[in-house]
Amino acid sequence: MLTLYGRTHCHLCIESAALLDSLGLSYLGIDIDDDASLSAQFGLLIPVIQRKDGATLNFPFDAQAILDFQCATPADSIKQDHHG
Repeated sequence: MLTLYGRTHCHLCIESAALLDSLGLSYLGIDIDDDASLSAQFGLLIPVIQRKDGATLNFPFDAQAILDFQCATPADSIKQDHHG
């Protein structure tokens, strides 16, 4: 399952949730304004999608980026960091 960090009245967050829904992906939506540490961590970055392994995908993203991110393994993320 993915986690979508955002804010209640953030239009990009609402659009991102709709995109996840359209892809049929399960996710937990978290309003960062309910937690000071999350607000400090993700503040201006939202919407942010996080995998169970802790890797994050920051906006902007599209459907293909979400699918690629969701299917990637931690090793894939490390390879991308070194080569990209």
